[in-house]
Amino acid sequence: MATHSLLIYGQITLCKQIGMINDKVYKDNDALEEIIFQFKSLEKSAMVLTSALAHEKAAHNELKGRFETVQQQKIAQVEDLNTARSKVKELEGRVKQLEKNELSLKEKLKNFKQFNNIVKNPRNAEATAELKTKLDDYIRYVDEAIKVLHDL
Repeated sequence: MATHSLLIYGQITLCKQIGMINDKVYKDNDALEEIIFQFKSLEKSAMVLTSALAHEKAAHNELKGRFETVQQQKIAQVEDLNTARSKVKELEGRVKQLEKNELSLKEKLKNFKQFNNIVKNPRNAEATAELKTKLDDYIRYVDEAIKVLHDL
């Protein structure tokens, strides 16, 4: 639009200079000046709008870049969250298994303590002397295993 108005303004100015447009064609010279002023005003408006459009395009491109960056960050965070969730599920499974192992070891320890009490009975002293030390060692081992599992 700016180019079109500039072209018309140039034609009018050229015609005026070579005498094609004079007071006979335009009875009022002020009307011609008003038309020229309006063309200049339109040209300025077109330049301002073109400048504003360029500014808006630049702002749009900047916002688009920011949006893409935020979107990539969101995708990375979702992947991290999914990884963390899968690790939590895996750890929950391991905790359940360790709890089962702990209960099993506690039951075995209880049974061995009862058996140890039977073996320590003075009536069975001859046959159980060797078993006594082995059972004490095994009980200590099971106690330590339970403590390790509990700490995990």
